Amino acid sequence: MFFVVAKLFSFFIDPAIWLIIIVVIAAFLKPGKWRKGVSIAAFVMFLFFTNKVVLNTIVNAWQPKPVILSGTYSASIVLGGFSSFDKEGKGYLNASSDRFITTANLYHKGIVKKIIVSGGDGTIEQDKPKEAEFARDKFIENGIPAEDVFSEVGSRDTYENAIYSKRILDSLQLKPPYVLVTSALHMRRAEAVFKKVGMDVVISPCAYETLDVKFYWKDYIIPDIDTLFQWRRFLKEAVGLWMYKLAGRV
Repeated sequence: MFFVVAKLFSFFIDPAIWLIIIVVIAAFLKPGKWRKGVSIAAFVMFLFFTNKVVLNTIVNAWQPKPVILSGTYSASIVLGGFSSFDKEGKGYLNASSDRFITTANLYHKGIVKKIIVSGGDGTIEQDKPKEAEFARDKFIENGIPAEDVFSEVGSRDTYENAIYSKRILDSLQLKPPYVLVTSALHMRRAEAVFKKVGMDVVISPCAYETLDVKFYWKDYIIPDIDTLFQWRRFLKEAVGLWMYKLAGRV
């Protein structure tokens, strides 16, 4: 039930949808102070959510700093979300494939000895391809021995990632700490969940949404439409962490 509610709720965590609703409300209001007030609110929201500097500052504060790992760890857990499938079920690495690259590099450098790929289909529908199986094949194609890569295909969200990955690691009797690999934007929630279920992890964030870049005058005053749609990814994580806290998952 929590999984279904979270998926439905996440649909509305989108400033673009908020703006559309407010504009529609303003259009149906009679001319007057209420219509003027709603229109001003929509304009202010538009300026805020299309400001690249605002989003960059907030996301940079949310994301953990890059981590350079050394030493040796028994296993790395990489969370799904870095592959997509077409209508025929053929898989491709997507924009979050830095999770795959980071994990493969950790293995090839000898920092991790085993890889656990955690991720089912991540949707309400149950007939989608299993990402972990596709990713496991990709790791093997990358030169990693099949006996060192394990796929966990049952999970649909971060909490289940942690629960099911722990079962595999316990069955393999691999000693902690483990390296947790996921996108920097998702790492705050993922780390909290894994520690909540009793797993000792060190983080290896990757696929950074934003960097500490230099801004120019136009970035402060000229609206950027792409920024409006990027807010949803951050809000999904921020609200997701709050929902997990209410549910006792972190």
